[in-house]
Amino acid sequence: MMRFFGRMAIVMLVFVMGLPSHASADEKSWPAEFLAEANHDGRSSLIIKVNEEVRKAEESNFAVELDNIDITGLVEQTPDALIFKPIEILQPGYHSLRLYQVTSSGEYIEQHFWEFKVQGSSALARNSSSEQGGAAQTVTSDQQLEQGDLIVEASADNNIEISQRLFDSNITSSPSDLTVSGSGNGALNMTGGRWTFDATGNYFIESEEDLSVTGNEIDLGEYTINLGYRGASVNGSAILGHQDIGIESLSMSSYTRRGASISVGTADDRLKFTGFSLSSDSLAGADDFTGLQGKSGYVTGGAVVGRPVWLEETKIELTGLYFTSEGGEDDFGSGGGLTSDGAPKGSGGALIADSYWGQDRLRLRGELAFSNMDLDGSGSLGTDFADAETVDISYVLIPDDGQSDVPLSMTVGGKWEQVDTFFYSLANQGLSVDRNSYSVFSNLYWGAFNLNAQASYETNNTADLADVATDQVMMAGVDGSYSFSIDRETPDDRAWLGTPFVGFGFNLVDADRKETPLGYLGDQTDNISVNYYANVGSSYERWNWQLSYNRSTFTDETEVSSDTTDQTLDLSAYWTVSDALNLSLGTSYNQYVQKTDGERSYNVTGNLGVQASLMPQTLTTNINYNMNLSSGSGDLPDKHILSGEMEWTFIPADVNRPGVALAFRGAMEKENGNSDTALDDTKYEGFIVLRLKAPVVY
Repeated sequence: MMRFFGRMAIVMLVFVMGLPSHASADEKSWPAEFLAEANHDGRSSLIIKVNEEVRKAEESNFAVELDNIDITGLVEQTPDALIFKPIEILQPGYHSLRLYQVTSSGEYIEQHFWEFKVQGSSALARNSSSEQGGAAQTVTSDQQLEQGDLIVEASADNNIEISQRLFDSNITSSPSDLTVSGSGNGALNMTGGRWTFDATGNYFIESEEDLSVTGNEIDLGEYTINLGYRGASVNGSAILGHQDIGIESLSMSSYTRRGASISVGTADDRLKFTGFSLSSDSLAGADDFTGLQGKSGYVTGGAVVGRPVWLEETKIELTGLYFTSEGGEDDFGSGGGLTSDGAPKGSGGALIADSYWGQDRLRLRGELAFSNMDLDGSGSLGTDFADAETVDISYVLIPDDGQSDVPLSMTVGGKWEQVDTFFYSLANQGLSVDRNSYSVFSNLYWGAFNLNAQASYETNNTADLADVATDQVMMAGVDGSYSFSIDRETPDDRAWLGTPFVGFGFNLVDADRKETPLGYLGDQTDNISVNYYANVGSSYERWNWQLSYNRSTFTDETEVSSDTTDQTLDLSAYWTVSDALNLSLGTSYNQYVQKTDGERSYNVTGNLGVQASLMPQTLTTNINYNMNLSSGSGDLPDKHILSGEMEWTFIPADVNRPGVALAFRGAMEKENGNSDTALDDTKYEGFIVLRLKAPVVY
């Protein structure tokens, strides 16, 4: 019955969201104009003509972003304009400028978006105002955009380390005496008129096969190649490499996969179609460069995202997703079928309705996902059709008005989610299945104080299988923190006190048996886990410290497993003594008790780190000491580890100039077996290391 009402709620949510909105036709964006200067050289001021009366209407304010960075505090205000003088010269290429209205409730509403081009001899700008859902307007002509000069930017960062072992003792498992390792990343960006080409990637070098991610000494890591088109009415892109399609669903997570996709949509983002073919396995290396080889499996399909209503008061987004899939070699036997050399295959998809109401204060989201899978790929088990549903609601109960000296906001929400017992998707293999859950939460922010609370109730056996026990799990938790404000007349006034802060948290998990089948021979379920913590600390300019305490208990009323108590007290600190010397230290005490057999173990750990610059930008050193002292039940060896490195930089690395450094690196580990002297041991090794660094920018 609950599933019936849940599905009806999702259907009604989708239906209601599809209804037309009755927003006022008088809603208009601020009248504003960006003055894109001809011959923009990257130094000239950026000027937005907008009247002061408009900016302050309805008790609102404004905010300005340049290349997604808030520059409001640097903007000069005049009665009829906003003026920004660049602190640094803007680099050649396209830059974005956004003007926001900040309402009395603290909401940011994008009023205008401009894109301009710094190229020495011309400045191109495009304006996409947010009035009536963001109808686009072009400041400069389409011909100017299409005839834009080609801009090419390239950069790379390369690091290679050649290491030669000088000596060692009691090292039983170690790499070769001479090893080569390193990594690098690069980017290529090309812009010409309405077209853009962006490529990023990384590589690694590892002479030790056992340490290599792919087993190859030199190989490709992850990469992305994106060809984009920005038109007056249509946008598009073609992507090859590691990517996600921008959709988070029960059937398909936003996990990055290697493959290919093509997207086409309207310039105002009201409608977008995406076709994709991605690997179902996690890939690195060049062996399957495209991610489209059969041995890597595939998730192939399409998605459509539409925004029938996208206004200030109401925003509605509808998404449809469908794909077919088959596992690769990494998935053999993962479906739990009868064969170990077959991978799951089948199809999946989702319908999603997401919406914001009342200037984004209320959010309603519903999803209906499905999977139709042959779990071992052989057909011997048939196919399992299963679905998953969720309804999510959140509401900003107390919005931050942006005007108070002490900001106050509070958000509450709840979620229902049900995932069938046999739900399985190669596009979201980490999804927890066989559960029916209800959860609520609340987040409160009041100045420097925040308090978060959450609770949930979950049961399993959603398929109502007669021979499966049904358990229930209840969870409740709360956590918060507060940072004290210290009024200082001068920076040195009560500097010893710093800026103190405190934090705390509590979490309870209660698991019980709800229904036990007749003749069930498995273990019963009746246990409680409790965890709570508290911390206090302070920080100020060159130093910080923190003291924390954590305690966890587990009580099993069925006595299937032992009751346990685990508690830890930890202290850590960091001090920048000077520009040439940094110190870090920490210590912790842990006690673990198993109540059934009375076993107790104690651990005391400590660490000390010193980082020093003996000759600025030339000679640096670091030394680290770690200890682990064990006692109690058993006889775990005490450990002392000392490691360090000294590096001499012959040629500092700079842009387009390789750097060379030579280092000596060593480590020593001492073990004390306490009552068992056979466990006493001392190990040490030393290396000389040649480091090459080559940052490149074009």
